[in-house]
Amino acid sequence: MSMNLRRYLAISTAVLVLLAFQAFAHCKTPPAIKTVRIGAGRVFHVNGKPFFPIMTWLQDAKNFPAAKACGVNTTAGYWPKSSGTKDVTGYIKLVEAAGLYGVMPFDAGLKDNRSLLGYIHSDEPDLPRRGGKAPRMTPEQTLVQYKKIKAADPSRPVFMTFTGYFLPFFKKFNDAELARYPQYVKAADVVGYDIYPIYGWNKPQWIHLVHDGTKRLAELAGDKPVYTWIETSRGGQWTGPLKNQKEVTPTHIRAEVWMAICRGATAIGYFTHVWKPSYNQFGVPAKNRKALAEINAQITRLAPEILSAAPKQPVTLQASGDVKVDVMARATPSGMTVFAVNYDERLKQAKAVIKVDGLPAGTKVTVVDENRTITSQAGSFTDNFAPLTVHIYRVGIAPKNAHKSSGVTDIVAHRGASRDAPENTIAAFELAWKQGADAIEGDFYLTKDRRIVCIHDSSTKRTARANLSVAKSTLAELRKLDVGKWRGAEWTGQRIPTLREVLAIVPAGKTLLIEIKCGPEIIPVLKKVLDSSRLADRQTIIISFNAKVIADSKKQLPKHKAFWLTSLRKDKKTQSWSTSRQKALATLKKIKADGLDCQANPAAIDRTFMSELRSQRLELHVWTVDNVKTAMYFQQLGASSITTNRPAWLREQMTK
Repeated sequence: MSMNLRRYLAISTAVLVLLAFQAFAHCKTPPAIKTVRIGAGRVFHVNGKPFFPIMTWLQDAKNFPAAKACGVNTTAGYWPKSSGTKDVTGYIKLVEAAGLYGVMPFDAGLKDNRSLLGYIHSDEPDLPRRGGKAPRMTPEQTLVQYKKIKAADPSRPVFMTFTGYFLPFFKKFNDAELARYPQYVKAADVVGYDIYPIYGWNKPQWIHLVHDGTKRLAELAGDKPVYTWIETSRGGQWTGPLKNQKEVTPTHIRAEVWMAICRGATAIGYFTHVWKPSYNQFGVPAKNRKALAEINAQITRLAPEILSAAPKQPVTLQASGDVKVDVMARATPSGMTVFAVNYDERLKQAKAVIKVDGLPAGTKVTVVDENRTITSQAGSFTDNFAPLTVHIYRVGIAPKNAHKSSGVTDIVAHRGASRDAPENTIAAFELAWKQGADAIEGDFYLTKDRRIVCIHDSSTKRTARANLSVAKSTLAELRKLDVGKWRGAEWTGQRIPTLREVLAIVPAGKTLLIEIKCGPEIIPVLKKVLDSSRLADRQTIIISFNAKVIADSKKQLPKHKAFWLTSLRKDKKTQSWSTSRQKALATLKKIKADGLDCQANPAAIDRTFMSELRSQRLELHVWTVDNVKTAMYFQQLGASSITTNRPAWLREQMTK
């Protein structure tokens, strides 16, 4: 397929998505639901069209008009006898009459209902019972319930809402208790949580927890949709007298919503119940109702862009003064839309530089709904962020691989930023992104219970100070080990991550190199994980010293690039090469590899060999380079990437 045709199809698809949303937005009575499925990028599809749920919780039918006026399209939960109904089958009729969709507790009578978006578990199964830490329901109990629901009606997704206690910040649970959450996730198709910094805790300084909570839950959820419940007022039960409770303002609400969306939420819910001065299910003050209507109208209008795929080129943001500003970019027919939010709990303002690879100088960047534009510099544009401010930008730039067009070699972080953090940990990978790496490389084994985990050695002795064989241990056994504190006390608590967890933190436009350390037996499991990932095929590359692993990868995962790892070294005594160039080229051809990932040896890899690789349309990638002279040699030679333990330092040295 030609590049022009691919671009035309991509643009046509985006236009169709836009038209579908516009049709839904202007429809007073939403279309009857025939099918609900979860697509790539955690996106809901109703009747084959993308849909962004905007929910409210446990409402009497008399409140539906007020909820709709605020831009809500879905109501979740049912209280027995609510609105005078006999059961939930009667209540869903009221939901339908109001022109809303419903996420309801399971009842066999709901099957095939035209307004049923999904089912929902009993609220907060992880909430500890009073006087202890035992949860309302164990993960095993929720899984039994989930299987019953799916057996009775597999056509609708099952939702589950957690407390915020899965976030280590609260220190509510120890590591063993936190390990329950991945098991809970197995008992749902869609997962959400509630953290109300002001309404629930009277602590505006905790507002950043909405960002952190969504980020963490998205990591736990993998490719499953995530939703976040947002506070809308004061008046909570547990936060003291009303006169002492802090106000929840429109600024708070808007910031929290976009914190969640920028961290991967593809649905939003609003908690509207107040207990003070008196109980009211929809106790949202007038000024906040107005804000909700504006926020939700904007979400509905921008939903085609929010739910689009990430652009090919990386988009990053650097804020002054170490202020916390998050960014998310999505591809559009005319270029991309960039969403950014200042989520710093210190209420600091910042100047932020938004870097867009390949952005030409002089490009007019439209600031959505602000009646202004910004003129870009080459590769970036700059804007100011007041505390808790949200800005949305439309950037007219054709998607392309900017690194390759500019001749700059990609920098790959070897086992993450492994010079500065414990290798092959989430901490090392996240630090690599902060240091500007284009890609991360991690090592992966298959466990006894057929889970893919990230660790370099075949045993845990070196990094965990406990000697377990990875292949002979279960994931649960391996997760008990601390693989951070060997690098220093500040890294205590780092666990061996799964491949799914590593995939979940790969940003838009970035890449993960998956080094397979075991044999071909891992490939069927790898295929299952990658097929369910939100990432584009181009964002995951398979590498291995085992030629059969590469050969099997190309057979079972043909859309994913696969590079054969080797080293071309000359024995000092015999002067013979460990692998000759001819043998390397023959092996690459035999296993149908996309390229060579080789030890960075300038004596072995010269322009002649590079020409031979190019003549066979093979890429060259090299490892592990912490030397500027060597890095510059391979960049000038035309290597596609350079793997290093020091991504930030090497990039800085190479661009001096």
